[in-house]
Amino acid sequence: MPLELGIVRGDWQAGARALAAEGQMEPDPHYRLAYEQIVAVAIARLGGPGSTNAALAHMVAAERDAAEAACPRCTGELQLRRAEVLARIGDVARAREALEASRGAGVLQEHHVLSLFAEGLIAAAEGDLDRSAPLLSEAARIAEEVGQRIEALWIRLDLARVLRQSDPGSARSMLDEVDVTAKRFGATTLQGLAEQGLRSLGTRTWRRSRVAGAGSRELLTPREREVARLVADGSTNSEIAERLFLSRKTVERHVSNVLAKLGARNRTELAARLPGASKRRPSVTPAP
Repeated sequence: MPLELGIVRGDWQAGARALAAEGQMEPDPHYRLAYEQIVAVAIARLGGPGSTNAALAHMVAAERDAAEAACPRCTGELQLRRAEVLARIGDVARAREALEASRGAGVLQEHHVLSLFAEGLIAAAEGDLDRSAPLLSEAARIAEEVGQRIEALWIRLDLARVLRQSDPGSARSMLDEVDVTAKRFGATTLQGLAEQGLRSLGTRTWRRSRVAGAGSRELLTPREREVARLVADGSTNSEIAERLFLSRKTVERHVSNVLAKLGARNRTELAARLPGASKRRPSVTPAP
């Protein structure tokens, strides 16, 4: 686990090399395949176009270990990770084969996030962005719900990449959220990717970091400031949706973004961070 965290909290290449070296010393194929799988995914996510062969080599090694270990659970998970790696390098046909193979291997409920993630990436690689975005959004939501916070950030980075082509404003908002949350977790690798994405959308992240850190209202988009004010005044998500002519799901996303950017754990803390908020409060505090 410390080596895996090294990938998201510092020099990812050094972390991947350390994991690969540790895997080579592991005698049990059941555990060795986990090392190879993690390294393959990290290289596919972070290595760029020139890393295809390295990512595939580690995935092949993981598949050999999976065959030797003969564990259906690990085999199913590995096929989903293989689908992700192949989708990232543009091998859509084999990515779909891996996704189908995972279903045949009996994927467990705990792997539902990985399945949605892989399917969303495959759809994006095929150019079907209208299908990709809902799949990735649902994968991120479930990952967040079950406590897979870092995986949720990875998914949102890909979701922002998909959204930027049709809805740059939502992509920018999502990257802002990833940036703030990654900073709070100390996930510097993910923070760097989010800031890179923001710069590609025209956001001057160096200036923003000077004038507004995590917990600052300057990080909120105009719509998020509007939602934040209504939350602070005691409006429920349904009331906000009706007032702003938005869907409840959209409001829920805005509220989550606002809480993350302001560093607030709940609606009460959010109100405390917004001077001048109304004293009206709902009789039952709704979930964010």
